[in-house]
Amino acid sequence: MKRFFSRIARPLLLAALLALGLSACTEEQTTGNGPDADTTARVEGDLARPGAHDDRKMAPGSVSAESTISLLRQNVRDIPTNRAIQNINAWQQRLQGTEWTTVTSLLDSLEMELTASQIDARAVGELLVKMGARTSTAAESVSGGTARELDQLAQTLTQTGEQLVADGG
Repeated sequence: MKRFFSRIARPLLLAALLALGLSACTEEQTTGNGPDADTTARVEGDLARPGAHDDRKMAPGSVSAESTISLLRQNVRDIPTNRAIQNINAWQQRLQGTEWTTVTSLLDSLEMELTASQIDARAVGELLVKMGARTSTAAESVSGGTARELDQLAQTLTQTGEQLVADGG
């Protein structure tokens, strides 16, 4: 069960984080600051505090559900794009060679959306809704704390995705 959680739930949490970071990018681009504006100027939240974890140096094994949930609870508009991309890359490396090819494919799609010259919030939202559905299905096949965490993740992914679709459409 623990291995199942680490292979599917954590990447899905990461995906939610990444897509939420997108809303900050979209806002930056509409004000004319460009896609790179938030990679240096918007280091707020946890990264602004001394000793905070810097995802730019994140290794695949250091990504956790707990840290991703904590990050999602912050104001997502304060999450720098480069931090989201580094999280994606860490999860892609961690999932390489596993049977979770659908999740990996969704992470690849999220990365492409975040690195596009014009970020499509609707497309990112739709990806998150898909991840929410997959996570909900996964929660049905486990029990106890893992099932509760997967349910919470599924709800967060779906709600975040629906909000991005509504805001980006």
